[in-house]
Amino acid sequence: MRDPRIAAAISMAGPTSMFTADFFADSDVPFMLIFGDGDVIIPYAANPTPILEKYSNSNLASLHNG
Repeated sequence: MRDPRIAAAISMAGPTSMFTADFFADSDVPFMLIFGDGDVIIPYAANPTPILEKYSNSNLASLHNG
């Protein structure tokens, strides 16, 4: 269910822990994550950091104490 018009994606403090490696298996869309490492609602360790291991075309911009 991918939209071919999407050339890149950004997640700004969005929950991402539900995405598995299989979700990214057939994608080549660059995925940027913007997260604060002090977020009390979306845990930093459980959300953006695992995506970097699951999807090689991802980047993370961390906001210290954000």
